[in-house]
Amino acid sequence: MGLLAFAVYAWLIENGSDIAYARNLTLMLMVLFGNIHALSSRSETRSLFQIRFFANPFLILAVPLAQLIHIGALYLPGLNTVLALSPIRLSEWLVLAGIALCLLLIEEIHKYCLRRQALRQR
Repeated sequence: MGLLAFAVYAWLIENGSDIAYARNLTLMLMVLFGNIHALSSRSETRSLFQIRFFANPFLILAVPLAQLIHIGALYLPGLNTVLALSPIRLSEWLVLAGIALCLLLIEEIHKYCLRRQALRQR
């Protein structure tokens, strides 16, 4: 997560973005990473798609709530000024979501490899 976030940050700076803008997008990317990782980490080996969605209702409530808090920090006047954040356009959200979903793909591949390894050891 850190390497990918740093790569995005470095790419933004290299391509002329100012530091505040790059930090803003990188923060939101890290929040998305954290939420995806929280959902994916409900099992070390089972796919996210094999786990009942509401198996842990507290987590299912906490993830969107955490995301909404961060969205509020971006868009609420006063709060975004204090935190030195600025709103993100829909196109930027879509790019960040696409990048964050790469983490889900990587975690699903890792879990698949762990399941395969466990089967070979039996």
